[in-house]
Parts: sequence; C-alpha cells; structure tokens
Amino acid sequence: MPSHSAACRLIGPAPRPASLRAAGAAVPPPVSSADVGAVASTHLFLRSPDETPQLTVPPPDCAGRVPLCADHAIDGRPGMRFMRVGEPGAERPVLLTVDGRHLDLSGLTPDIDGAFLAGGGVERARAAEAAGRLPGLDITGRRVGPPVARPGTIACIGLNYARHAAESGSAPPAVPVVFLKASNTVAGPYDDLVIPRGSTRTDWEAELAVVIGRRAHYLPDPASAVEVIAGYAVSNDVSEREFQAGDPGGQWVRGKSCESFNPLGPWLVTPEEVPRPGDLAIASEVNGEARQASRTSDMIFDVPYLIWYLSQYLVLEPGDVVNTGTPEGVALSGRFPYLAAGDEVRVRIEGLGEQRQTCREAAG
Repeated sequence: MPSHSAACRLIGPAPRPASLRAAGAAVPPPVSSADVGAVASTHLFLRSPDETPQLTVPPPDCAGRVPLCADHAIDGRPGMRFMRVGEPGAERPVLLTVDGRHLDLSGLTPDIDGAFLAGGGVERARAAEAAGRLPGLDITGRRVGPPVARPGTIACIGLNYARHAAESGSAPPAVPVVFLKASNTVAGPYDDLVIPRGSTRTDWEAELAVVIGRRAHYLPDPASAVEVIAGYAVSNDVSEREFQAGDPGGQWVRGKSCESFNPLGPWLVTPEEVPRPGDLAIASEVNGEARQASRTSDMIFDVPYLIWYLSQYLVLEPGDVVNTGTPEGVALSGRFPYLAAGDEVRVRIEGLGEQRQTCREAAG
C-alpha cells in the first residue's frame, strides 16, 4: 500500500504519496495568508493578512443559471451539469446547459442515480443534447433536490485540511480518518437545515463531494481513481459536536447522521468541467458573515488518493458519495457561535455552485 507522510506543514498540504508523484500528479503550492482565489462567475474568496476570512456573496439563484465554462473539455467532450428538480421522492432529472437552459431528461432516464451513472447515462445525455432531442423545462418556483438520488453509502473523511486539524487541536493524520454517514441525511441544497432535539452544538462544514460513477474495489493505485469518478458537488457535512464527541471514545456517526445533515448540490458537475479539483476555492458563511475561506489545495490527502484508499476497504458503488473533509473556520474552533433556529448558512465551491439553508428546530 502506498504510504503517505505523516509530516505536514500546517500552512499547506502534506507531500503526496510516491505513487502520485510517479503518476505525474502536480503538488499544489501552499495556501498563503494572502491567498486570493477566483470563484464561479467573477466573485472572489479573499483571505486577509490577519487570517480573517472574507468573501463576496453572489446573488442567490436557485435555478442555477450561472453559465458553464464552455472551454472545459476532455477528449473534446464538454462538461455537463445535472440537477434533480421536484418534491422529495418525485424529483425530475434535469440537464443544465452551457447557456443556462434547463432540459428535461425524464424521457432518457427516470433519475440521476447509480444505474444512470454506471450505464452510460452521461454520454447518452450528451448525445441527446447535441442532437436537440431534449425538451426545455421551466423550473421556476420548483424545489431543487440533491443532484444524485439517495446514495447507498456516504463515506466521509475527517481532519483532511491541515488548518482544520490545527483548529481542532489534532495533529495532521498519517492516514485518512474514515467514517460513514446515514444515507438518508442527504437533502436538497436549499432545504431547511433541521436542528435536532437537544442540540447545543450544531456546526457547518463546507466540503467537496465526489460522486462515484463506476464500482471501485481494490483500485491498483491513486491514478486509477479518476476513472471511477462521475463528478463533483457542493456538500455541507453538518455535525452536532456534542453528539459526536460528548461521550468517551467519540460517536462520529451519531453526530453526523441527524435529519437533513447532508445538503448536497445544486449540481452534479462532470470531471470535464472540474479539471483541477485539488485547487478550488471553498467557503461558507452564516447570516452573511464569512466563516470558511480556503482552497482544496489545503487537503492533506487529495481526491485520487482518498478514492484509492477507500477502495482498499469499502466497495464503492455508482451513486455513492464521498465527502472529502472541511477547511478551517467551523464553530468547533471556538471562534464562532454554533447554529440556531433562524440562521442562514451558505456554502459554495468554485465552479460547483452555491447552496443555502435556513435553520429550524426539529418538529415536535
């Protein structure tokens, strides 16, 4: 098994495993305190010299009309963005085009799910769009659901950003910290975030989500992981810290698996549209105030390594979701209050869109 150095500077990513270096994977530079990263549209995430995160807020657009980057392509194939629109359990599959139109995919597939991803659905949708066979769809006023149907597995990585490990009081891990999250925590990107009964420490976590497109088990090396990735999405790995760590030994699954604790989307963006997942701006805010502002280059273990590593222990199936960790700036740091009813949370990642939730108390 390829090794991964436990030594890591807290201002940048740990060295990549030798297998990644041999495969020619670029090692991104450390993120400095003056880092400025471009975000979807023309909005910027900024980090000031005093380490206070700042960001501009693009206007909300639940319809997802941010234009695609038409020049992104692999082997001549343009990137694609998939959505699911409708009430829970009755979502309709939708393709968001380069020019911001929404096309109905329901004549091609009943859903954006593992069967669609593993069965050549992305290429069929690409061909149908090119041939003009997909009818337009007006999604005005409709709920935007998670961009992939309920996954079989949500695999998560803890303490995977160097600065987040530092703010949590932990040394950078020598191997990925893995936990699972209940699959019914997945919610739409604009659904309410439910504060559980008895909660005192509900926390946000902006994360890059990877959606699996092909079965992955015992992958031979990290370089092969790119072949099983269907795409990427914005994720909020919501956590209740008292539930998670209030008892000796910790209860990560308990603190991560409450109702609505994994808003996902708005889009599933194919890899052609995300040529550098290891260097994306990622940020969150609460009630209009910046909380997290970082880049995925601060990951200790990058995406190919994580998918390879997980495949040595889990069987990853099409439609499964991997949450790859969160950067610094969560309430657990002690710098910010935990969430309460009425708070508004926003999470965004460069090129993948923005989600927002309004917090409310659990019913009853």
